[in-house]
Amino acid sequence: MKITYLVEDLEQRIGENPRVYLRRAYSRKKQSISTIAKNLDVRREMISKALDHYHIPKMDLSELKLPPGVKKPTKEQLLKWYVKESRTTYEIARKVGVEGSTVCNWLRSNNITIRKGTEARLRMQRPSKKQLYRWYIKERKSSHKIAENLGLSHMQTVLKWLKDYGIPIRSQS
Repeated sequence: MKITYLVEDLEQRIGENPRVYLRRAYSRKKQSISTIAKNLDVRREMISKALDHYHIPKMDLSELKLPPGVKKPTKEQLLKWYVKESRTTYEIARKVGVEGSTVCNWLRSNNITIRKGTEARLRMQRPSKKQLYRWYIKERKSSHKIAENLGLSHMQTVLKWLKDYGIPIRSQS
């Protein structure tokens, strides 16, 4: 089907400019391609080609499920909020207007490591393996001293990190 025929056919079915209709139905109201096609009694491919023709960016299903007016943040934005600014998933969710679980899914889909319980509560990042190795093995600091320096109330958190990183724990002699 030629694009000129497609545009003319859509215009007749809709009764208005297809670009305007598609921006409203797809981009603003977040109707799926299938829903729009069903409403207009056309094939999905026709709507997909029209979106391409009008340079309307296609969305994945997770973006279509977002409330109207809400856009999925970029990986850079998520890194800024979650890693640099140490915001919680719930703070980001409130800011964007979605559920905390949605933010967790976004982090996972962008390969951003989600903080574990203690780290999330303390709003701190776990030290890198290299840093922890230096403190514990090379500088011979105790897990208690490392915890104290990081503002942790329990050395168990540091011992868990050592175990997670495969750093051998010294005997208490």
